[in-house]
Amino acid sequence: RFARELGYRAANYYYERRLGVTTDATVALADLGIDAAEQHDHMAMGYPHIWAALRAIPVEPPLCTFMDFGCGMGRAIIAAATLPYREIIGIDVSDQLLSLARKNVDAMRGRKAGHIQLAVADAARYDIPERE
Repeated sequence: RFARELGYRAANYYYERRLGVTTDATVALADLGIDAAEQHDHMAMGYPHIWAALRAIPVEPPLCTFMDFGCGMGRAIIAAATLPYREIIGIDVSDQLLSLARKNVDAMRGRKAGHIQLAVADAARYDIPERE
């Protein structure tokens, strides 16, 4: 178990450095001034898990929009942006986390995706834009 956790952390550290971003932090919602029972603290998935999930989606990225509800600091957005998605949309209820996501998108190396849009919004009330 220790070796697996060490490998997981090493992989995330490697990808953070390679991509030029910082998304590896756990943030309590209370620290963001958010008090909602239905929401959870921010904690990013590991890059290998995100890329495995992205590969499993049967779509052609250049023809698709990738959306991340609860994007936090933008790790899934950054991972998706290494693929040629036509557009990426990240939504988060916290303007503080979204500000960090914007910095990460701006600093990211190796971006292949088209337009990346970030919006402060409650995912339950966000109107998904119509696309062809």
